Parts: sequence; C-alpha cells; structure tokens
Amino acid sequence: MIFNLGLLIVYVVVAAGLSVVADGRLKEHPRLPMQWGFDGRPTWFASRRVALAITPLLSGIGFMVVTVIRLTAPEPEAADAARLTELQFGLGALGLGVQAVYLWMARRWARQAPSG
Repeated sequence: MIFNLGLLIVYVVVAAGLSVVADGRLKEHPRLPMQWGFDGRPTWFASRRVALAITPLLSGIGFMVVTVIRLTAPEPEAADAARLTELQFGLGALGLGVQAVYLWMARRWARQAPSG
C-alpha cells in the first residue's frame, strides 16, 4: 500500500512540476491550444492555467484509477500484484509522455504565435 501511495505521489509531483515549469515559460500567452487540427493549427483554446491543470489529469487518469483501486481493494495474489505494478508503471509513463508531448506542442505553437 505504501508503494502504491508513493507511486501516486511521485506521479503527481512530476506532472505538477512539468505544468509549473511550463506555466513560467508560457506566461506571455493567456490562452493555450488544447487541440490541433490535421493541418497543424489549433482548433480550440483554454486559459493557460486551466490547460496546464487539466492536461496531467487527463493524461494520467488511467494510472490514477489503477492506483486508487490498488489502494482500496484487498491485496491481490503475488503474480497479479506484479502485473498490476507493471500496468501502473506503464500507464504512469504513458501519462507523463502524453503530457510532455502536449507541452512540446504548446511551446512550439507559442514560438510562432503572437503573445497576448
């Protein structure tokens, strides 16, 4: 249980840290793109703080669901626990990867977009 709680805390700290750093780097843009069309142009925007708060939540929802289940459900058999741990690590890495790609795309857009 402590291990699962530790994983959740590490995920939250890393995801929040990425968003805090991005907030400082993108502060001249009050709104950030949330979705891009096939032509590479943003199709809708959200306020910067909302975008940077929602992105880690959406990208890590699978990780967070599995972790909460592991924190509240009875302890599984050893083999099942190992598979669940692998699933947690995979979903956590996927969530952070999705967030990193979003932040990369937002910074790329910010370099081309006029500020304000």
